[in-house]
Amino acid sequence: MRLLTKDMSREENTKMIDLRYVILLILLVNILNAQTPTQAPTQNPATVQMSSSERVWRIDINKDRHFELLIANQNQLSLFDEHQKLKWTTQNQGVVHLLTFGTLNLSKLNTSLKYDDIEQDWIISAWGVGRGFLEAPLTITAIDPKTGVSYQLMQIAGERAQAIHLQIIDINADAINDLLISHFKDKYFVTTSHLISGHKITPPYFLQQPLRMATSFLYADLGDDQQITELVGRVYGEEKGEFGDLVLRQAQSEIQVPLEKGLKGIFYGKIGDDKQLLFSDAWVANYGKKAKASLKRILFQNQRLQVERLAESQGEYTFFDFHPVEISVKLWHQLLRTYSDIIPTSTAQDQQYTHALFLQGSHFLSLCIPKNHGNWEIIKLKALEPVLNIAVLPQGDDFYVVVPKQGSTVVEKLNLFQRLNP
Repeated sequence: MRLLTKDMSREENTKMIDLRYVILLILLVNILNAQTPTQAPTQNPATVQMSSSERVWRIDINKDRHFELLIANQNQLSLFDEHQKLKWTTQNQGVVHLLTFGTLNLSKLNTSLKYDDIEQDWIISAWGVGRGFLEAPLTITAIDPKTGVSYQLMQIAGERAQAIHLQIIDINADAINDLLISHFKDKYFVTTSHLISGHKITPPYFLQQPLRMATSFLYADLGDDQQITELVGRVYGEEKGEFGDLVLRQAQSEIQVPLEKGLKGIFYGKIGDDKQLLFSDAWVANYGKKAKASLKRILFQNQRLQVERLAESQGEYTFFDFHPVEISVKLWHQLLRTYSDIIPTSTAQDQQYTHALFLQGSHFLSLCIPKNHGNWEIIKLKALEPVLNIAVLPQGDDFYVVVPKQGSTVVEKLNLFQRLNP
């Protein structure tokens, strides 16, 4: 009995030792997992929740720098809040082409919709033809960001029901925002169907007649004088093989901007504390080593327009889109010290944020850093597969890129101080 009891005690001791090792191993794994950086911020939707996507957008519904994500897949549009929760899903007759977010009074627009005379924030969505929805009309809807309830503002049937541009801006200086819409009229020609408050608008802000392959639009108050300038850019010219162009229209004047190739995108906004008017003068396709994405700036000096080449990006042929973000002054100054010859100056204590710009190129996601002398720096951060669009999400001093993908949406943290090979 004693021997048996002794043997049992040894066996129990062995089990206890094994159990201690297991517990220690579990604790060790938990500690390592806690120290391993996560791929996605906790406030953003997890890939398993967002599932498949074709397009993605970020919006800030509460204007508190806690961003929501809009995920489009086929004919559905879903909103995920900052806590990874699905808030609502809406759908329409076609796929989602474009979104914009801003303040509108729907009752003031020249539309047949009867709505309360109130001003509020809306998600404006353009739906139309796409994979699986080849007969869909172009439909413009206003979606309540809180509930997902949508209202149809316009519907247009045509050979190519595809929107090119949506923008909310007061175009006729009546202190009421308007909704500006550019879309294909047929296979090649683009027209405008703006929804304007008070039915009053200066004629130059409409295309006088459909324009072939006018794929870039922007409306901006360049002089801060309530005079809106219309910018219309084209990848191709009138004939096959012709390079595109860029035209600026204001009141009765029209300025032709010289291009080398064709225009892919336009941006007007702040980088740092300075407003910039930038555009991508780009190849229309990948021509191997010849193709270089080119970033240019439009300047107005002594009432004359000048175009300045800022930077080129080797290994890609165009910049498809511009992604402005707010960034902490502290982090922006660190980036300037790392990549630029600009010496950061002291900033007022009440200014915590400034402005940065990400570029979605044909092959890379990059950060644009201005310089006083020489070319600006294009900091390649991540290689990109061909996608329709991306979203860049700030979370404090961290930034994440959201890339649409069939199967599961990709959310990946960016390291702004680790550049890919130029």
